[in-house]
Amino acid sequence: MWKVNQGSSVAMGLTRKLVLGLFCLTLLLDGCQATRPSSTSGVSEPETFMKLWGIYNHCRSSTDPDTMLTDSRRLNRAVATSISGETVPLLLLEPIQDLILEPSSRLAVDPKAMAAACTLYTGEAALTAGRNQMASELFRSVMFTYSQSEYAYYVDLARLALVQMENETRPSSEASEQVQQVSAQRLFSGP
Repeated sequence: MWKVNQGSSVAMGLTRKLVLGLFCLTLLLDGCQATRPSSTSGVSEPETFMKLWGIYNHCRSSTDPDTMLTDSRRLNRAVATSISGETVPLLLLEPIQDLILEPSSRLAVDPKAMAAACTLYTGEAALTAGRNQMASELFRSVMFTYSQSEYAYYVDLARLALVQMENETRPSSEASEQVQQVSAQRLFSGP
C-alpha cells in the first residue's frame, strides 16, 4: 500500500512539474506578445486611419492657416496618443525593455509622416498669409518633433524654409551663401 501512495505522489509531482514547465514555456513563447495589443492601423482607437486620412486631405486642400493648424494638431495628437498607448510593457519585460523595438507602422502611409507633412503645409500657408511667427514656430516644431532619421526629409524641408525666411531679411549675398550651405548639408547628411 505504501508503494501505491509513493507512486501516485511521484506521478503527482511529475504532473505538477509538467504543468509548471508548460506554464513557463507559454510565458516564454508569449513574451513577444506581452505588450498591449496594438491595433492594426497603428493609431489610437478614437482616430481611425480613415479619419486621419480625411484630416490630412483637409489639411492639404485648405488655404486657411488656422484651419490647417487645427488639422495639424489633431494629427499630431492622434499620433502621440497611439505611440504612448502601444508601448506599455508588462512588468516581466522591464529588464529587456531597451531591447524591444517600437512596432512599425503596418500601413502603406505612416500617420506620423502625414502629421509632419500637414505641419509643413500649415507653415507654408502661414508664410504665404504673412504670419511669419506662426510659420517659424511650425517649421521649428517639425525639426524638433520629427528628428528621427526616417523623417529627415521633413526636417530638411523645415530647415530650408526657415533659412529662406531668414534670407528674406538679409542682404542677397549672405542669403545665397546660407541657402547653398543648407543645400550642401542636405546632400551630405544621409538618413
